[in-house]
Amino acid sequence: MRIVTIRRLAYVAVALAAVAVRWAFVDFQSGDFVAFLSRWWSYIEQHGHLAALADGSFSNYNTPYLVLLALATYLPVRAIAAIKAISIAFDVLLAVTASRLVAAIRPRSEWLPFVAFAIVALLPTVVMNSGVWAQCDSIYATFCLASLVCLVRGRPWAASAWFGVAFAFKLQAIFLLPVLVGVLIVNRLRLRTLVAAPVAFLACLVPALVAGRSLLSQLAVYPAQISDPSGVGGTVGGTGAGGGAPGGGQMPGGGQMPGGIGTPGPRPGGSGGPPSGMPNGVPSATPAAQTVTLTHNAPTPYAWLPSSSVWLYAGLAVTALVVLAFGVWLLLRRRPLTPGEIVLVAATAALLIPLLLPQMHERYFYLAEVLLVVAGVVDWPFAVPAVCIQVASVSTYLGYLRNQPLMPLQVAAAFAVAGGVAAAALLVRSLRSSTRTETVS
Repeated sequence: MRIVTIRRLAYVAVALAAVAVRWAFVDFQSGDFVAFLSRWWSYIEQHGHLAALADGSFSNYNTPYLVLLALATYLPVRAIAAIKAISIAFDVLLAVTASRLVAAIRPRSEWLPFVAFAIVALLPTVVMNSGVWAQCDSIYATFCLASLVCLVRGRPWAASAWFGVAFAFKLQAIFLLPVLVGVLIVNRLRLRTLVAAPVAFLACLVPALVAGRSLLSQLAVYPAQISDPSGVGGTVGGTGAGGGAPGGGQMPGGGQMPGGIGTPGPRPGGSGGPPSGMPNGVPSATPAAQTVTLTHNAPTPYAWLPSSSVWLYAGLAVTALVVLAFGVWLLLRRRPLTPGEIVLVAATAALLIPLLLPQMHERYFYLAEVLLVVAGVVDWPFAVPAVCIQVASVSTYLGYLRNQPLMPLQVAAAFAVAGGVAAAALLVRSLRSSTRTETVS
């Protein structure tokens, strides 16, 4: 049997196994599904399927994802199965795109692309995100990786367009924007190609425009997500996350997971972190309206800090300075980034930006988790930060899904910070090494 046939069969086998693992949890109902997704589905069904997109009040997700839900409501399938099937389909596409990204960096390798495909397809957080949680982060992540594939192949127009599509699905795609802009500048590609991003973004809003929803209403979705951490804008009827939505979920056999009833639910635009009255996951006697929540169940250094607006603004300033300083350093190197270096930069940025920013949710590390797998496949030392963030994220995922922490958030944050430090050190070492090699030659 030829090696090509064996490799194709291996891809199919892993894909089937990945789907089977997820489908084993198809009946599990997370807090997000109960409080938000199932209600959106019912609303869309009861208000004319695609015609329901004219109303922007029933959901706080951007309309491209709601279009997918509306199309799925025409099918004679259960809501939980259809919603998870959409995300699972993109899980497979995400793994395929990760494989293509590795192939673009290591074109002579026969098996490294498959290794990336297999790891991403079976990565614990990727499996739980879609198959258990019923979340859809694989959609925006797929388009972010497609953007990187085009970027490393020197196709800036397509790279910008795919980024625009990714941003249309999830605000968290913004973590890739500094990389896209930075590579265009450092590699002296045409900056005007960035115009493809807003064009693609706006094109994704057309179906809801046709249904009757105004452009302004759609453009207000992301500002509303930022200003409404309670999730009230994402629940039909305005009952919101604070109205007793389950924080846990139903086991496949119908049994309730431990502690799954009576805890405040998550906002779908974010995640299942602690409510606003519980800064850093610790109950507070301070009224929620007067409390500054520094982390929504995200394993970041803010889990170690007391709740204060000082840390909020300091975190924003530090993040901006780090991104700017790294960009200046890349310019001072006076050499373009290679395809492999672009991926290393993207993986490190996707990890460090949410790690440094305050008020993050645990699912905001999704893109970093996938990109660090790709980085680890093409440059094996990056497997260290990949494992670190996976440990941290798995603990926070399970803490939400089981409604009881697997480990203290402060400990999970230590793993994430260790991964961030390791990724930054490895990236700097790699870029310095390539600069010295070019100077010597």
